[in-house]
Amino acid sequence: MLNSMIRRWLPHVLLSIGIVLGIVLAWRTKVFSKNVLMLDMFACTCPDYRVVQGTWKISSPLLDTIAYLDKSEVYVTGTENPYSDPMTAYDFMLAEGEVVGVDRVSEGDPWNPVIHVTRWEHLGIWMDMGYGMLKWGAILFPALGLWMLWAQRTGY
Repeated sequence: MLNSMIRRWLPHVLLSIGIVLGIVLAWRTKVFSKNVLMLDMFACTCPDYRVVQGTWKISSPLLDTIAYLDKSEVYVTGTENPYSDPMTAYDFMLAEGEVVGVDRVSEGDPWNPVIHVTRWEHLGIWMDMGYGMLKWGAILFPALGLWMLWAQRTGY
């Protein structure tokens, strides 16, 4: 009896957990805010930041003319990152701004967008660890819940 009750409500609980994780991730990373990118700092002779989330938001008529464009890495100008001290420099950051140009490291390298940042937000060290858990939880929990519901309906 208990086993059948668990089988009935567990898929709904998994779906609910996955939806909540997805909402938390979207809210925390401002995924629906225009011109906000989630960035991670580089320490090399490459562009300034890696785009963790938001490459689809990088748009400008200027970028339509570039043949070999890589939106996964960006250069930044404008407001200086206030969280660039060694303790927080490599945490995830939210940067709000717009495309003002393109640049590249050297001849033959892909072009990367240059973003004029107007506002920075520090997501904290917990987001470095929690981003993957939230993202995969928002994918796997609903998938497992839907699979269990499908299995109940088809008699597996």
